[in-house]
Amino acid sequence: VFVVSKPARNINRVAIDAGMDGRFRSDIYLNRATTGATVDVEILDSKGKVAGKGNASGAADHFTTDFSVKNPLLWTAETRRG
Repeated sequence: VFVVSKPARNINRVAIDAGMDGRFRSDIYLNRATTGATVDVEILDSKGKVAGKGNASGAADHFTTDFSVKNPLLWTAETRRG
């Protein structure tokens, strides 16, 4: 048995599409519909510096974001850098 404590409003799930061209899109779903809610998104590099950020737009419990990161550091499992 374990207990999980969450704020009354929280993020239920997130779907992310990050392209090799630096474009970042996401769908953010809250645990319940909320009027006036905003969601801010930040992408951090390996040193904790903000590489890109955007505001998610939407209504109720579903928000979307679409922005670009300049000069993304690309990697694969075989050629990981950073």
